Amino acid sequence: MAITTASNVAKYLVCHFCAQSKPISNLKLQKVLYYCQGWHLAIVESPLFADRIEAWVHGPVVPNVFQEYRKYGWSPILATTAPSEIPAESLGVINDVINTYGDWSAAQLEQLSHEEDPWLKTRGNLPAHVGCNWEISHKAMMDYFSRV
Repeated sequence: MAITTASNVAKYLVCHFCAQSKPISNLKLQKVLYYCQGWHLAIVESPLFADRIEAWVHGPVVPNVFQEYRKYGWSPILATTAPSEIPAESLGVINDVINTYGDWSAAQLEQLSHEEDPWLKTRGNLPAHVGCNWEISHKAMMDYFSRV
């Protein structure tokens, strides 16, 4: 059972990065959401959120969150509403992800996600520049992040 929504985690992330005077772009937000879900699946053994993550050209994307912040384009997201409460165990995973990946650029995170099994195996033989909306499964993420 999912703990929260991807939109709520995104609000938490945007607020965190803005508070650190390091506003986050939608591209980077998508990758950090992916890592939050992947590590939550591996550590807590349950999904952080139920929303789909798809294997887009620029890496993993939560489509509904992408749409929510689409108006910012490639620019930093400057504001959002405050998130609702997230359980402490999940916040611990989210904060560990921020501490691990937070200083990485969007381009670095995109490249990293392109080298990992969940994105690669979901896309199969599809060329990297060809769009798709195939879902990266929880199983694929759990299997991968549990190994690394």
